[in-house]
Amino acid sequence: MKKSTIDKEEKKAFNFDTLKSFFKSSVPEDPAMKIFISNLFMRTFKKGEIIKNANEEDLYLNIIVKGSAGLFVHNGRHNICITLFYEHDFLCDYLSLLKQEKTSIQLVALEHIELQSIEYSKLRKINESSITAAKIAKTVAEHLYIQKQEELIHMLTLTPVERYKKMLEERPDILRRTPLKILSSYLGVTPESLSRLRKTYYQKNSV
Repeated sequence: MKKSTIDKEEKKAFNFDTLKSFFKSSVPEDPAMKIFISNLFMRTFKKGEIIKNANEEDLYLNIIVKGSAGLFVHNGRHNICITLFYEHDFLCDYLSLLKQEKTSIQLVALEHIELQSIEYSKLRKINESSITAAKIAKTVAEHLYIQKQEELIHMLTLTPVERYKKMLEERPDILRRTPLKILSSYLGVTPESLSRLRKTYYQKNSV
């Protein structure tokens, strides 16, 4: 995986209505929210570029405008995908943000990706200034917690075929957008096993 060579962070308009669509809820428009929006800036990464290196501290909370990314950890032999992110997801190494420490987690762009980012230090200051703005942190925490809990429950209670089926139901375009090797790592199976899962799934659903 390539380390990002993109240092330019381009400012781009991100208005209040757009923000509400990402949070999928009613967010009152107050001065603190305007400050939040004014501190967002666009970052772009090419497919395969590293958004956040392992053994580094994450400094940004990101909203994915376009594209996809994955969280990876290294087990001594190869990288394992532990979470996948797509449009409208909050993207970050949340463990690193919360603890303000380096972690072994690496964030990688799986496609060309466009992010609206805010420095976490600025976000904390904004959250302290308004109850409305603090809703941002609460929404992010809830979103990331629910995503990880659902992934864990599915991993422990569903068969590989059931996890594969659920993955397709939730994101039908995932096979087109995400490499087979990454998907097999995320599902906890080998690429060969995933190929067999695909065959078994389509045979059952073609009857």
